[in-house]
Amino acid sequence: MIYFFTFVNIVNYLDRFIVAAVLPRVSADLGLNNTQSALLFSAFMLGYFVFSPVFGYLGDRFARPRLMALGIVVWSLGSIATGLCSSFWPFFAVRIVVGIGEASFGTIAPGYLKDRICDPIKLNSQLAIFYSAIPIGAALG
Repeated sequence: MIYFFTFVNIVNYLDRFIVAAVLPRVSADLGLNNTQSALLFSAFMLGYFVFSPVFGYLGDRFARPRLMALGIVVWSLGSIATGLCSSFWPFFAVRIVVGIGEASFGTIAPGYLKDRICDPIKLNSQLAIFYSAIPIGAALG
């Protein structure tokens, strides 16, 4: 289970940082000004920051695996839609959707792991593996 969660988290961070890596090319292709380019990167964070507390609340009240799966589907569909955008506003909107989807997984997964692993030493090791995805995914992005 931890390796699957870590893989998903790597993809999560890769997707989060990929736009920043290709932003000059995207800006040129879409004819964006500097403000629009900066807003594209910020759009993800907007969705993520607004919906993280929502998913934290929902994760305490509903089935966490279903909420995480929903988040993965939403962010995957948003990522696919990102590749189909040909102007600023649709790109901005789908990056918000990607942030919403990633907020589900990123907010709920650590609590789910904690609920499933009772031994504190094993939990610490599993969370260390899970969070190693952050620098790996960011570097890949």
